[in-house]
Amino acid sequence: WYVQYPATDEKTASGTLILSGCAVWNTLVPQNNAITCGSIPADKADLFHADPITGSTNCGNGLPAALASVRYTRRNAVVPPPMPTPVVAVNPTTGAITYSGVSLEPGGQPLQISVGVNDLFGTINWLEVPRQTHNCRHNGGACAQ
Repeated sequence: WYVQYPATDEKTASGTLILSGCAVWNTLVPQNNAITCGSIPADKADLFHADPITGSTNCGNGLPAALASVRYTRRNAVVPPPMPTPVVAVNPTTGAITYSGVSLEPGGQPLQISVGVNDLFGTINWLEVPRQTHNCRHNGGACAQ
């Protein structure tokens, strides 16, 4: 899969953060307007998200419904935005874990996208093995050659 950027001169500006089943990255759209009286127009930056396997906008397991149907969020940028920083927050009361990516940029508010919510222990899995395999693993001498 691939993403076609909305602006023709839009460029990928950061690496991709893949966290909790969601890929998040930044792009930069330079403003080519003429400079008037010493003021420089702000560039635009987009924060994109996608499922790393399918490319769908609905990724992760905690993405807000408002973001699940849009490809990106746009804001002003004075420099190319860096790669989003992974943040894992644990609620000490409930044990819930929130997975998010935060983009910290000069001259602006931190931009955070929550991509997952889970409990502290996650999913518990086990592998069923026959008794002979179990005994071989733990006793060492009961293995058939």
